[in-house]
Amino acid sequence: MLRLGELLVAANVLEADKVEQALRAQVVWGGRLGTNLIELGFIDLDALSRALGQQHGLPAALARHFERANPELQAVLPAELAERYSCVPLLHLADGKIAIAGMDPIDDEGLAEIGDALGVSPAELVMSIAAEQRMRYQLERVYQIARDARFLRSRGGTIPPFPVFGDFQDEADSDIEIPIELDYGDSMSVPMAAADIDVEIGDDDPTVGIAVPRANTDALAAAIESAVASASGPEAVSGRERRTYVKTLGDGTADPAAPRTHERKREPSRPKKALGRIAIKRAVISDAAIELRGGDEAFEQLLTETLADATKSIRRSPDRDRVAELVIDALVRFAPAAEAAMLFVIRGGSATSWKYFCRSGADQPDLAVPMDEPGLLPQAVSSVKTCRARGEALGPLDARLLAELEPAPDDDTLRELAVVPIAIAGKVMCVLVVATSLDASLVTIETIATSAGTAFGRLMRDAGR
Repeated sequence: MLRLGELLVAANVLEADKVEQALRAQVVWGGRLGTNLIELGFIDLDALSRALGQQHGLPAALARHFERANPELQAVLPAELAERYSCVPLLHLADGKIAIAGMDPIDDEGLAEIGDALGVSPAELVMSIAAEQRMRYQLERVYQIARDARFLRSRGGTIPPFPVFGDFQDEADSDIEIPIELDYGDSMSVPMAAADIDVEIGDDDPTVGIAVPRANTDALAAAIESAVASASGPEAVSGRERRTYVKTLGDGTADPAAPRTHERKREPSRPKKALGRIAIKRAVISDAAIELRGGDEAFEQLLTETLADATKSIRRSPDRDRVAELVIDALVRFAPAAEAAMLFVIRGGSATSWKYFCRSGADQPDLAVPMDEPGLLPQAVSSVKTCRARGEALGPLDARLLAELEPAPDDDTLRELAVVPIAIAGKVMCVLVVATSLDASLVTIETIATSAGTAFGRLMRDAGR
């Protein structure tokens, strides 16, 4: 099966350089290739859905099909199944079949579950394919399955073009020698060397459960069109898409001193292929063990070498999710002054949250920070330099950001907010926002950020090949 980018170029729908730009954007922004093509303005949703249908040998679910979808039929399918299989029923067809739309083809087991819920056999389900953005919108509209900020528009205009990068230079791995000041008390939980890290990486290819011959695909598409043409009444406007914008910390008048109200993101109930799990083997080191290792100097050397291994692992990460996971892991292990940290992605007029940790165990908030209002984050992006300020000196936007990042301690003046840019070939595409203790050294955090920038640069270089 041709990849989507290859298919679009072969069909003269897009030029190769536009696909390359979208592939590089995908490394940083995430989402599917088609989502990035849409956001860059290279293709529209219907054209993308047609290309995806051609790729999978299935009819395309287009805007007019959703606009005339049957809300009573959609209400029959439980939200749990809609979320598990990322699908939405569309219409009753003339021959008693039911048209459904999804992001990917659904396997036989899934079709059996959906058919049972809708009261038909799997053979009576007509599968069609729609673009990721359109499906996430419809899942939210019909079943209240919320999209995260990644799939919402930035208010105030379209997303600007992804920066054009020149040739990325290969960067050789190098050892890092950084003094690390850690105070874990009498009993310390210390990460072992990189050799003790078990990594499992799963296949992230979409599931392909069925293939339909071209002639059958045309017949199925004609059946859907016939059902759409005969639909009337409330069905005619039930699925019309409306713009929804990213709600940023700059919206509203939230009190930064108000209690933080996080909601844990609901994990999809459908079993997913592993993006990659990391199991870190730790050892509790006592004072006696430190002495056996040769004293504090030898112990510090052990930690320094381990940080070098951690940053090397970041630079060699095979995909964007692995970069983010290892960045957060390195912060947890080697930046004890960081009470909480969040990795943000710069996209359009806002920076949206991605990965997060908090030592208190708080749930991850879904955040977006406006780039057109005064604050440390926009300042760090424009200057390509780390920016920081004490809690009592923060402006309204940064105070809200700090309050969301970490539940407020008894004395807010004991914290700082630091924003460390992650530069890729001199351009800031991501940042680390960190809640730290006062006057804490940021050298380790900046080193981790530099390694992340190197990793993203390599992934973007490889994506453009």
